[in-house]
Amino acid sequence: SSGINAEWPLRRVGDKTLTPDFAEIIKSCQIFCLQETKKEVQFSEFRCFNQIRKSSRSGGVCIGIHRSLEKYIKQLKTGDEDIAAINLSRKYSGMDKDLLIINVYDYPENSSYKKRINEDGTKPSTLDNLLDFLGSQRDCEVLLAGDLNARTGNLNFVCQNEDWEDHTESNTCSESRSSKDIIVNERGKRLLDLISCSNLSFLNGCMIGDVIGDFTCLRYNGSSVVDYIATSPHLRKQIRKFTVMPFTNLSDHSVVTL
Repeated sequence: SSGINAEWPLRRVGDKTLTPDFAEIIKSCQIFCLQETKKEVQFSEFRCFNQIRKSSRSGGVCIGIHRSLEKYIKQLKTGDEDIAAINLSRKYSGMDKDLLIINVYDYPENSSYKKRINEDGTKPSTLDNLLDFLGSQRDCEVLLAGDLNARTGNLNFVCQNEDWEDHTESNTCSESRSSKDIIVNERGKRLLDLISCSNLSFLNGCMIGDVIGDFTCLRYNGSSVVDYIATSPHLRKQIRKFTVMPFTNLSDHSVVTL
């Protein structure tokens, strides 16, 4: 499925990168996306593109590319510390267009970091910046992965057209995916608007491997689906399986794989 293997929010990476279990998961991938890394992640077998917040010890995202693919990759500037992006050449993927891979960590709505950096309420949100960035990257297939801290219930958008040039407002919100998380919050509504405007749709809860819409986050105060992969229509047809892996002691989020 275009060689995209894993998406994983970590929370306090610390020395996890040195543990055999962590290394085994990473080394099974060609491409991985990590969130909440809090520091730079490096593996000798991978070219790692890290985005670290300059004014906070929280956050951090990383896209890791196996070095055998390095010549097909170009890093892109997103204008947001919590959004990392690369372009994977069509020469590797075999598709008609290049593949845009975006990795996002959108901090919780009530976090102290969010309140501190936006005291006057004028700073654009991570989703605002993500939408702007997506709008600037038209001629490509898109794979969006991340910990969005958004709950969307069993809602999805079914893309009616594969090309931006043919995109209209005909995308309709429907109960077209399964989900153990039935809650839709305000962040979730904004995320649904974003994927509709960007001609994307979620893979969670509507692919072989995740037909029941498993929880992706397990906390003391409840479980939720907040970690997503969404793709453009043509790319979606190339993906055969989407899996939410069992929870481990390395994180309170699951690894999500294609």
